[in-house]
Amino acid sequence: MTLDETKEKIESFKALEKGWHFGEGIPAKPETAGAALSLLYLAARKGFDNFDAFPGVDGSVMLSIYKNGYNFECDFDSENSGTIWIEQYLDSEGVLLVFVEHHYSENNSFAEILEKLDAFKTLYGYDKLV
Repeated sequence: MTLDETKEKIESFKALEKGWHFGEGIPAKPETAGAALSLLYLAARKGFDNFDAFPGVDGSVMLSIYKNGYNFECDFDSENSGTIWIEQYLDSEGVLLVFVEHHYSENNSFAEILEKLDAFKTLYGYDKLV
């Protein structure tokens, strides 16, 4: 998805009705959606251009950033700390693989998330393949 499509999707999570997921689920708080939007905008400024977002039943917001067969995911909880996954989902031929987890960490501050996004950009070949 593009930046604008992902922005609209994240904004819509604030308007979800209570019970939106089979009787469970709460809308995202404005602050939680705002943290995901901030990361989205910063990722776009760093040159990333393929995104998606997903609501959590607990009001969390997950932002996925895709590049070169890798996926950088950050799930913002209600306290706006982030859980990060870096996974490989395609091989060099573009064949779908079982997700291979390269990194997992919980309770990251926004500054730590940005550091890991910069490392992702460098370590997984983004700088070399743009």
